[in-house]
Amino acid sequence: MHPPSSHNRAFVFFAGVHGVGKTTACKLLWGPAGFHCVTASSIIKAAKGEVSSSKRVTDVDANQRLLVQNVVSLRSTWNHLLMDGHFVIMNRLGVPESIDVSVFEQLSPSVIVCLRDEPDLILQRLRDRDSQTPTANIAAMQDLEIKHAERVAEQLNVPFYCTSPDELPDIVKMLAATHVD
Repeated sequence: MHPPSSHNRAFVFFAGVHGVGKTTACKLLWGPAGFHCVTASSIIKAAKGEVSSSKRVTDVDANQRLLVQNVVSLRSTWNHLLMDGHFVIMNRLGVPESIDVSVFEQLSPSVIVCLRDEPDLILQRLRDRDSQTPTANIAAMQDLEIKHAERVAEQLNVPFYCTSPDELPDIVKMLAATHVD
């Protein structure tokens, strides 16, 4: 069987800060709409990269190289691929670090969707999920994530959507409808 032509393939990079609801959205919206959902951290972990429960990364560049190397086979396997990941992460010192644009050039997403929500709601989700209060300023991290995602989308000349959980179902439907087999 020959893989479908690349013009029918969708590769959505789905971003947002920890706790914004990306995993929930994948289970409830993206998956049922026909997208195969993976997380950047699961790909890095499977490739023996560093994935820390503290959300801090010692060698950001090494992790991103592993990610890029391992996404190629996924892209050729799935017509509708969604990768849940980040544009800004906390480095080992706890300082936000923007992931270099070259990583996204190599990943070559067809669209970027950034999920945003109220910082207080995100903070509560993180407390509930991780049983601890994050030390990072959620509002500031979310702003950095969105701004860098928008810059990357502009540089790659791909569609960019920054959306709330309430608006996301419409975007998912639209993207699923525009990338049919």
